[in-house]
Amino acid sequence: MNNKNKLIIGAVALVLTGAIGFYLNDSSISEEQIQEIVINSCSSINPGSVSVIDDKTLMFINKDISGHTIGLGGKSFVIPSGKSQKISSNLSYGPGNYLYDCDLVVNAGQIIVNGERFARPIVEENTEIKNFKDLYDILNENKKSCVKEALAGDFQKAYGDSKFIPAEKVIKKIDECLLPKITENK
Repeated sequence: MNNKNKLIIGAVALVLTGAIGFYLNDSSISEEQIQEIVINSCSSINPGSVSVIDDKTLMFINKDISGHTIGLGGKSFVIPSGKSQKISSNLSYGPGNYLYDCDLVVNAGQIIVNGERFARPIVEENTEIKNFKDLYDILNENKKSCVKEALAGDFQKAYGDSKFIPAEKVIKKIDECLLPKITENK
């Protein structure tokens, strides 16, 4: 075998080794991005709470003998017995805590979505919020009612005085009003 043939064989071997390495690394990355949630029954889901970063894939795996309906982020999907369902963690309301229902079991599990890359703004981009009044005015009626109830007698102060700061427990109640409620029935 001459040197030219050895060089060609060496180059081919190097390219094949690189291609195999790339393929193996590429496929292992895809597998790592799938977070599995196993349903043994609606009252036995493992893990009960999943934390994901950015836009990962979640896979619900139904190991129960019955099919189940999962309600998550204002949507629902059915997973037949012995089947699985992949979904993106890029859920309706962006990063946050999502409780999901399994059939009639409310809050059967939780998905915590972390990251800013795919966050959805709560207001239009061109809307400038300078104070509480500006924020309150763009809320829907249900959230307005909840915020008004949380502030109780201090609502007029908060609405009219941009320097007013409510008590910490009131701020927590307002935060709860502004969080999306994904477990409400439609």
